[in-house]
Amino acid sequence: TWKRKGYSTDVYTNVAMDWLKARDKKKPFLLSLQFKAPHHEYGHAARYDELLAGVPIAEPPTLYEDVHRSDSNLKKEFLKRTKFHMLLSGGNPKQTKEGNAYYFRHLKDKAPNEMWKHDPKIDKERIRVAYQHMIHKYIRCLTGNDDNLKRVLDYLDQEKLTEDTVVVYTSDQGYWLGQHGFYDKRLILETSMRMPFLIRYPRMIKSGSVSKDLCINVDLAPTLLELAGLKAPTAMQGRSMVSLLQGKSPTDWRQSQFYTYWGAPNHYGIRTERYTYLKLEGHPAELFDRETDPDQVHNVAANTENKAVVKRLEKELLKQIREVNISQNNLPGNN
Repeated sequence: TWKRKGYSTDVYTNVAMDWLKARDKKKPFLLSLQFKAPHHEYGHAARYDELLAGVPIAEPPTLYEDVHRSDSNLKKEFLKRTKFHMLLSGGNPKQTKEGNAYYFRHLKDKAPNEMWKHDPKIDKERIRVAYQHMIHKYIRCLTGNDDNLKRVLDYLDQEKLTEDTVVVYTSDQGYWLGQHGFYDKRLILETSMRMPFLIRYPRMIKSGSVSKDLCINVDLAPTLLELAGLKAPTAMQGRSMVSLLQGKSPTDWRQSQFYTYWGAPNHYGIRTERYTYLKLEGHPAELFDRETDPDQVHNVAANTENKAVVKRLEKELLKQIREVNISQNNLPGNN
Protein backbone atom coordinates (compact mmCIF):
# COMPACT_ATOMS: atom_id res chain seq x y z
CA THR A 1 0.00 0.00 0.00
CA TRP A 2 1.30 3.43 -0.99
CA LYS A 3 0.08 6.60 0.67
CA ARG A 4 0.93 9.34 -1.80
CA LYS A 5 -0.74 12.58 -2.78
CA GLY A 6 -1.30 13.76 -6.32
CA TYR A 7 -3.19 12.97 -9.50
CA SER A 8 -3.80 9.23 -9.68
CA THR A 9 -2.20 8.65 -13.11
CA ASP A 10 0.91 10.53 -12.03
CA VAL A 11 1.07 8.62 -8.74
CA TYR A 12 0.68 5.18 -10.38
CA THR A 13 3.46 6.04 -12.80
CA ASN A 14 5.68 7.32 -9.99
CA VAL A 15 5.28 3.99 -8.22
CA ALA A 16 6.03 2.11 -11.44
CA MET A 17 9.13 4.20 -12.15
CA ASP A 18 10.41 3.65 -8.60
CA TRP A 19 9.97 -0.09 -9.07
CA LEU A 20 11.72 -0.08 -12.44
CA LYS A 21 14.71 1.77 -11.06
CA ALA A 22 14.98 -0.47 -7.98
CA ARG A 23 14.50 -3.82 -9.75
CA ASP A 24 17.23 -6.45 -10.09
CA LYS A 25 18.66 -5.41 -13.46
CA LYS A 26 20.14 -8.88 -14.02
CA LYS A 27 16.70 -10.44 -14.29
CA PRO A 28 13.85 -10.14 -16.84
CA PHE A 29 10.90 -8.12 -15.59
CA LEU A 30 7.16 -7.75 -16.03
CA LEU A 31 5.53 -4.41 -15.25
CA SER A 32 1.75 -3.95 -15.40
CA LEU A 33 0.79 -0.28 -15.20
CA GLN A 34 -2.94 0.46 -15.22
CA PHE A 35 -4.73 3.81 -15.13
CA LYS A 36 -8.18 4.16 -13.57
CA ALA A 37 -8.79 7.80 -14.51
CA PRO A 38 -10.32 7.24 -18.00
CA HIS A 39 -13.67 6.33 -16.45
CA HIS A 40 -16.52 8.69 -15.69
CA GLU A 41 -15.94 11.38 -14.41
CA TYR A 42 -12.64 11.53 -16.37
CA GLY A 43 -10.67 13.34 -13.71
CA HIS A 44 -7.57 15.10 -15.03
CA ALA A 45 -4.59 16.93 -13.59
CA ALA A 46 -4.87 20.70 -13.16
CA ARG A 47 -2.13 21.26 -15.74
CA TYR A 48 -4.63 20.24 -18.44
CA ASP A 49 -7.39 22.63 -17.32
CA GLU A 50 -7.06 24.87 -20.37
CA LEU A 51 -6.33 22.17 -22.97
CA LEU A 52 -8.58 22.86 -26.00
CA ALA A 53 -10.63 25.31 -23.91
CA GLY A 54 -13.48 26.71 -26.01
CA VAL A 55 -12.49 24.63 -29.06
CA PRO A 56 -15.40 22.57 -30.47
CA ILE A 57 -14.47 18.90 -30.92
CA ALA A 58 -15.87 17.03 -33.94
CA GLU A 59 -19.08 15.15 -33.18
CA PRO A 60 -19.62 11.45 -34.02
CA PRO A 61 -22.15 10.96 -36.87
CA THR A 62 -24.70 9.24 -34.59
CA LEU A 63 -24.57 11.67 -31.64
CA TYR A 64 -28.18 12.79 -32.22
CA GLU A 65 -29.56 9.37 -33.18
CA ASP A 66 -33.19 8.96 -32.11
CA VAL A 67 -32.72 5.67 -30.26
CA HIS A 68 -36.36 5.62 -29.13
CA ARG A 69 -37.33 5.07 -32.79
CA SER A 70 -34.48 2.72 -33.62
CA ASP A 71 -35.11 -0.56 -35.46
CA SER A 72 -32.66 -2.14 -32.99
CA ASN A 73 -34.23 -3.55 -29.84
CA LEU A 74 -30.72 -3.81 -28.39
CA LYS A 75 -30.36 -0.03 -28.37
CA LYS A 76 -33.92 0.57 -27.16
CA GLU A 77 -33.66 -1.94 -24.32
CA PHE A 78 -30.33 -0.47 -23.26
CA LEU A 79 -31.79 3.04 -23.26
CA LYS A 80 -34.68 1.90 -21.05
CA ARG A 81 -32.33 0.67 -18.35
CA THR A 82 -29.28 2.89 -18.48
CA LYS A 83 -28.05 6.29 -17.39
CA PHE A 84 -25.25 6.24 -19.98
CA HIS A 85 -26.83 8.60 -22.51
CA MET A 86 -26.11 12.26 -23.09
CA LEU A 87 -29.69 13.32 -22.25
CA LEU A 88 -31.96 10.35 -21.56
CA SER A 89 -32.19 8.04 -18.58
CA GLY A 90 -34.79 5.83 -16.96
CA GLY A 91 -36.19 2.37 -16.47
CA ASN A 92 -33.89 1.50 -13.59
CA PRO A 93 -35.77 1.86 -10.28
CA LYS A 94 -32.70 3.56 -8.80
CA GLN A 95 -32.71 6.23 -11.51
CA THR A 96 -35.03 9.11 -12.27
CA LYS A 97 -36.33 9.57 -15.79
CA GLU A 98 -33.76 12.20 -16.70
CA GLY A 99 -31.71 13.14 -13.68
CA ASN A 100 -28.93 10.58 -14.16
CA ALA A 101 -28.17 11.28 -17.83
CA TYR A 102 -24.82 12.93 -18.55
CA TYR A 103 -26.30 16.39 -19.15
CA PHE A 104 -28.02 16.54 -15.76
CA ARG A 105 -25.11 14.98 -13.90
CA HIS A 106 -22.82 17.81 -15.03
CA LEU A 107 -25.13 20.76 -15.67
CA LYS A 108 -23.87 22.63 -12.62
CA ASP A 109 -20.16 21.80 -12.92
CA LYS A 110 -17.77 24.64 -12.20
CA ALA A 111 -14.76 25.92 -14.15
CA PRO A 112 -12.63 24.68 -15.82
CA ASN A 113 -15.22 22.07 -16.82
CA GLU A 114 -18.40 24.10 -16.78
CA MET A 115 -21.16 23.36 -19.31
CA TRP A 116 -21.07 25.61 -22.39
CA LYS A 117 -23.79 28.21 -22.99
CA HIS A 118 -26.84 26.74 -24.70
CA ASP A 119 -30.63 26.87 -25.00
CA PRO A 120 -31.89 24.45 -22.31
CA LYS A 121 -35.28 24.19 -24.05
CA ILE A 122 -33.80 22.45 -27.12
CA ASP A 123 -32.80 18.78 -26.76
CA LYS A 124 -30.21 18.93 -29.53
CA GLU A 125 -28.54 21.85 -27.78
CA ARG A 126 -28.43 19.94 -24.50
CA ILE A 127 -26.90 16.91 -26.21
CA ARG A 128 -24.38 19.14 -27.98
CA VAL A 129 -23.05 20.75 -24.81
CA ALA A 130 -23.13 17.48 -22.88
CA TYR A 131 -20.93 15.92 -25.55
CA GLN A 132 -18.50 18.84 -25.61
CA HIS A 133 -18.27 18.73 -21.82
CA MET A 134 -17.53 15.01 -21.84
CA ILE A 135 -15.07 14.95 -24.73
CA HIS A 136 -13.02 17.85 -23.38
CA LYS A 137 -12.70 16.15 -19.99
CA TYR A 138 -11.88 12.86 -21.69
CA ILE A 139 -9.15 14.36 -23.87
CA ARG A 140 -7.62 16.12 -20.89
CA CYS A 141 -7.70 12.87 -18.93
CA LEU A 142 -6.19 10.80 -21.78
CA THR A 143 -3.43 13.36 -22.28
CA GLY A 144 -2.35 12.48 -18.76
CA ASN A 145 -2.15 8.82 -19.85
CA ASP A 146 -0.06 9.75 -22.88
CA ASP A 147 2.36 11.92 -20.94
CA ASN A 148 2.90 9.30 -18.26
CA LEU A 149 3.35 6.51 -20.77
CA LYS A 150 6.05 8.66 -22.36
CA ARG A 151 7.88 8.72 -19.04
CA VAL A 152 8.07 4.92 -19.09
CA LEU A 153 9.09 4.71 -22.76
CA ASP A 154 11.75 7.37 -22.26
CA TYR A 155 13.18 5.35 -19.37
CA LEU A 156 13.39 2.24 -21.59
CA ASP A 157 15.28 4.30 -24.16
CA GLN A 158 17.65 5.75 -21.57
CA GLU A 159 18.42 2.29 -20.17
CA LYS A 160 18.87 0.84 -23.68
CA LEU A 161 16.03 -1.64 -23.03
CA THR A 162 13.83 -0.71 -25.99
CA GLU A 163 14.97 -3.46 -28.38
CA ASP A 164 14.50 -6.22 -25.80
CA THR A 165 11.24 -5.07 -24.22
CA VAL A 166 7.71 -5.93 -25.33
CA VAL A 167 5.40 -2.96 -24.71
CA VAL A 168 1.64 -3.53 -24.88
CA TYR A 169 -0.85 -0.65 -24.77
CA THR A 170 -4.44 -1.84 -24.45
CA SER A 171 -7.70 -1.65 -22.51
CA ASP A 172 -10.34 -4.01 -21.16
CA GLN A 173 -12.90 -2.88 -23.77
CA GLY A 174 -13.82 -0.01 -26.05
CA TYR A 175 -15.76 3.08 -25.01
CA TRP A 176 -18.58 5.15 -26.45
CA LEU A 177 -17.81 8.81 -26.84
CA GLY A 178 -21.21 10.01 -28.01
CA GLN A 179 -21.93 7.29 -30.58
CA HIS A 180 -25.72 6.68 -30.64
CA GLY A 181 -25.89 9.38 -27.96
CA PHE A 182 -24.25 7.02 -25.46
CA TYR A 183 -21.15 7.08 -23.31
CA ASP A 184 -19.49 4.24 -21.37
CA LYS A 185 -19.54 0.71 -22.92
CA ARG A 186 -21.36 -2.67 -22.51
CA LEU A 187 -22.94 -3.62 -25.88
CA ILE A 188 -21.71 -5.61 -28.88
CA LEU A 189 -21.76 -2.42 -31.00
CA GLU A 190 -18.43 -1.35 -32.50
CA THR A 191 -17.18 1.50 -30.34
CA SER A 192 -18.06 -0.43 -27.19
CA MET A 193 -16.78 -3.86 -28.24
CA ARG A 194 -13.55 -2.99 -30.04
CA MET A 195 -10.59 -2.50 -27.74
CA PRO A 196 -7.37 -0.65 -28.54
CA PHE A 197 -4.32 -2.88 -28.92
CA LEU A 198 -0.87 -1.53 -29.74
CA ILE A 199 2.28 -3.60 -29.30
CA ARG A 200 5.94 -2.71 -29.76
CA TYR A 201 8.78 -5.23 -29.99
CA PRO A 202 11.42 -3.86 -32.38
CA ARG A 203 13.29 -7.12 -32.83
CA MET A 204 10.17 -8.84 -34.16
CA ILE A 205 7.43 -6.37 -35.16
CA LYS A 206 7.81 -4.06 -38.15
CA SER A 207 7.23 -0.46 -37.11
CA GLY A 208 3.86 0.89 -38.30
CA SER A 209 2.51 -2.53 -39.32
CA VAL A 210 -1.21 -3.23 -38.95
CA SER A 211 -3.07 -6.54 -38.78
CA LYS A 212 -6.74 -6.76 -39.69
CA ASP A 213 -7.15 -10.32 -38.46
CA LEU A 214 -9.86 -10.89 -35.85
CA CYS A 215 -8.33 -11.12 -32.37
CA ILE A 216 -9.93 -11.21 -28.92
CA ASN A 217 -8.76 -10.39 -25.42
CA VAL A 218 -8.07 -14.02 -24.46
CA ASP A 219 -5.39 -14.09 -27.18
CA LEU A 220 -3.18 -11.79 -25.13
CA ALA A 221 -2.02 -14.30 -22.51
CA PRO A 222 -0.94 -17.01 -25.01
CA THR A 223 0.87 -14.30 -27.00
CA LEU A 224 2.87 -13.05 -24.02
CA LEU A 225 3.73 -16.61 -23.00
CA GLU A 226 5.07 -17.44 -26.46
CA LEU A 227 7.09 -14.23 -26.57
CA ALA A 228 8.59 -15.28 -23.23
CA GLY A 229 9.45 -18.71 -24.62
CA LEU A 230 6.78 -20.55 -22.64
CA LYS A 231 3.92 -22.83 -23.65
CA ALA A 232 0.33 -21.89 -22.87
CA PRO A 233 -1.53 -24.34 -20.59
CA THR A 234 -3.89 -26.60 -22.51
CA ALA A 235 -6.85 -25.27 -20.49
CA MET A 236 -6.11 -21.68 -21.56
CA GLN A 237 -8.51 -20.22 -24.12
CA GLY A 238 -7.28 -17.96 -26.89
CA ARG A 239 -4.52 -18.27 -29.46
CA SER A 240 -1.09 -16.70 -29.69
CA MET A 241 -0.90 -13.71 -32.05
CA VAL A 242 2.86 -14.04 -32.57
CA SER A 243 2.48 -15.14 -36.21
CA LEU A 244 0.31 -12.06 -36.86
CA LEU A 245 2.92 -9.85 -35.22
CA GLN A 246 5.43 -11.32 -37.66
CA GLY A 247 3.18 -10.37 -40.58
CA LYS A 248 1.88 -13.89 -41.25
CA SER A 249 -1.85 -14.72 -41.23
CA PRO A 250 -2.50 -18.43 -40.58
CA THR A 251 -4.99 -19.96 -43.00
CA ASP A 252 -6.98 -21.40 -40.10
CA TRP A 253 -7.28 -18.13 -38.15
CA ARG A 254 -10.72 -17.39 -36.68
CA GLN A 255 -13.43 -15.88 -38.88
CA SER A 256 -15.50 -14.38 -36.09
CA GLN A 257 -15.26 -13.00 -32.55
CA PHE A 258 -17.60 -14.34 -29.86
CA TYR A 259 -19.20 -11.86 -27.45
CA THR A 260 -21.39 -12.25 -24.36
CA TYR A 261 -22.85 -9.69 -21.98
CA TRP A 262 -24.82 -10.39 -18.83
CA GLY A 263 -26.53 -7.17 -17.87
CA ALA A 264 -28.95 -4.65 -19.26
CA PRO A 265 -29.85 -6.11 -21.67
CA ASN A 266 -28.61 -9.71 -21.75
CA HIS A 267 -27.25 -10.53 -25.21
CA TYR A 268 -24.59 -12.46 -27.08
CA GLY A 269 -23.38 -12.80 -30.64
CA ILE A 270 -20.49 -12.70 -33.07
CA ARG A 271 -18.59 -10.10 -35.05
CA THR A 272 -17.10 -11.05 -38.43
CA GLU A 273 -15.03 -8.92 -40.78
CA ARG A 274 -18.25 -7.41 -42.16
CA TYR A 275 -21.21 -8.26 -39.93
CA THR A 276 -22.35 -8.01 -36.33
CA TYR A 277 -24.96 -10.67 -35.46
CA LEU A 278 -26.56 -10.90 -32.03
CA LYS A 279 -29.21 -12.63 -29.95
CA LEU A 280 -31.19 -10.51 -27.50
CA GLU A 281 -33.34 -11.84 -24.68
CA GLY A 282 -37.03 -11.55 -25.59
CA HIS A 283 -36.48 -10.24 -29.14
CA PRO A 284 -35.58 -11.50 -32.63
CA ALA A 285 -31.93 -11.73 -33.66
CA GLU A 286 -30.33 -8.56 -35.01
CA LEU A 287 -27.88 -7.95 -37.84
CA PHE A 288 -25.69 -4.95 -38.64
CA ASP A 289 -23.88 -4.73 -41.98
CA ARG A 290 -20.84 -2.58 -41.21
CA GLU A 291 -19.81 -2.40 -44.85
CA THR A 292 -22.96 -0.56 -45.94
CA ASP A 293 -23.69 0.93 -42.50
CA PRO A 294 -20.39 1.49 -40.64
CA ASP A 295 -22.09 3.52 -37.90
CA GLN A 296 -24.52 0.66 -37.16
CA VAL A 297 -27.63 2.77 -37.39
CA HIS A 298 -29.92 0.07 -38.82
CA ASN A 299 -30.72 -3.51 -37.84
CA VAL A 300 -31.18 -5.33 -41.17
CA ALA A 301 -31.85 -8.87 -39.94
CA ALA A 302 -35.41 -8.84 -41.30
CA ASN A 303 -34.40 -7.71 -44.80
CA THR A 304 -35.18 -10.41 -47.37
CA GLU A 305 -31.82 -10.05 -49.09
CA ASN A 306 -30.05 -10.94 -45.83
CA LYS A 307 -31.80 -14.26 -45.27
CA ALA A 308 -28.79 -16.30 -46.42
CA VAL A 309 -26.42 -14.09 -44.42
CA VAL A 310 -28.40 -14.64 -41.21
CA LYS A 311 -28.42 -18.39 -41.81
CA ARG A 312 -24.65 -18.45 -42.34
CA LEU A 313 -23.98 -16.31 -39.26
CA GLU A 314 -26.28 -18.43 -37.11
CA LYS A 315 -24.20 -21.45 -38.09
CA GLU A 316 -20.99 -19.57 -37.23
CA LEU A 317 -22.44 -18.47 -33.88
CA LEU A 318 -23.27 -22.07 -32.95
CA LYS A 319 -19.73 -23.07 -33.94
CA GLN A 320 -18.31 -20.42 -31.61
CA ILE A 321 -20.56 -21.57 -28.76
CA ARG A 322 -19.24 -25.12 -29.17
CA GLU A 323 -15.62 -23.97 -29.32
CA VAL A 324 -15.97 -21.83 -26.21
CA ASN A 325 -17.71 -24.77 -24.58
CA ILE A 326 -20.51 -22.77 -23.00
CA SER A 327 -23.87 -24.48 -22.59
CA GLN A 328 -27.05 -22.92 -23.96
CA ASN A 329 -28.36 -22.62 -20.41
CA ASN A 330 -25.39 -20.46 -19.43
CA LEU A 331 -25.69 -17.96 -22.28
CA PRO A 332 -26.94 -14.47 -21.34
CA GLY A 333 -30.70 -14.47 -20.88
CA ASN A 334 -31.05 -18.26 -21.08
CA ASN A 335 -30.68 -19.13 -17.40
